Amino acid sequence: MVGSGAAAREATGVEAEFAQMTRAAFPLASSAAPEAGDRMRSVEGAPDSLPIGSDFVLLRDLPRYLAEREGRIAAVIAFGQEPPPPVPAVRLAVALPQLGAAESVEVWHTKAPVAYGCQEGISFCSNDEVMIGAMSIPDVGDGGIAQLASDAYRQLLDVAMAQGFPYLSRIWNYFPAINCETGGLERYRQFCIGRHQAFAAHDYPVAGELPAATAVGTLAAGFCVYFMAGKHPGRQIENPRQVSAFLYPPQYGPKSPSFSRATLMSWSAQARHLFISGTASIVGHETAHRGDVQAQVRETLTNVDVVIEQALGHVPDPGTLGKAALFKVYLRHPEDLDVVLPALRAHLGEGPRILCLQGDLCRSDLLMEMEGVIPLLGESLTSPG
Repeated sequence: MVGSGAAAREATGVEAEFAQMTRAAFPLASSAAPEAGDRMRSVEGAPDSLPIGSDFVLLRDLPRYLAEREGRIAAVIAFGQEPPPPVPAVRLAVALPQLGAAESVEVWHTKAPVAYGCQEGISFCSNDEVMIGAMSIPDVGDGGIAQLASDAYRQLLDVAMAQGFPYLSRIWNYFPAINCETGGLERYRQFCIGRHQAFAAHDYPVAGELPAATAVGTLAAGFCVYFMAGKHPGRQIENPRQVSAFLYPPQYGPKSPSFSRATLMSWSAQARHLFISGTASIVGHETAHRGDVQAQVRETLTNVDVVIEQALGHVPDPGTLGKAALFKVYLRHPEDLDVVLPALRAHLGEGPRILCLQGDLCRSDLLMEMEGVIPLLGESLTSPG
């Protein structure tokens, strides 16, 4: 539940305001996507067996979808030019155009009811198992993106810890001009400095508990971040084909990126989530296949497959993966969609869903990046009876 004292009173007021809003909805039918070899098998209704789940929901289906999950909608994330609808949830608008299919929103819902709150500019919701929060800062300010990132991360860590959720499992970062240089340093590298400062100030373990993360460049001003936090840490998953991001050599900036390749979150002995970070065509610590989007897709998929295999090595009974898995794909050039999407479907199958977005990536020579949310359920949770 949301914390006590002044924070709880503040949350109660926000929750009452949310409760006056209308809702309604129905689950999405979205673009087909992946099935990673034999691992990706159909799994209907998987999110209902977990404390939290996510969907890409078509806008036309959203009212019924929300109504069916009243009181359990955690977050609604809109991509594109339109803000998310006024629903009782953590809401965030991200200026990344959607590509291909009809407009959808990303919706996070929970098994148990959530309580809503707002503190230090962060809107959040939580129940006894999980917290989701978001913040949007319209202007970078005089301190630049490094100071903004440091301040934002300190605030979100303060709030998450105060609410009893000290462990970040997944975080998404979006800000414009990610590859541009100011003051002689690329803005993504400046962001990494600020993020590192905040983690260091909170004595957050640099190796072992870093969250899965994404950082993508948007088409509009402002800094947007949303995150998931838990009461216990997830397992940090790394990729043996890649140098861990937090160990990158100095050529990638004064402070290495502070994230894991994935987080394996165990909710119970047989219910887990694998949160895969933004993954691209990087081998070792170097970009592979510069200028060749087809080859970058293949390399990226290889990295995703390896991360999944590394995670499953820690799961005694992984059960089934499949239709409940979601992938977001970021393309630097929208015209590459006709090459990238068929390649993803051919490799991953027709089970999981894909949302394709246009955005700039953390390296100027990367053409595409993908991330994933994969439920892992033991057979006893999905078998009849």
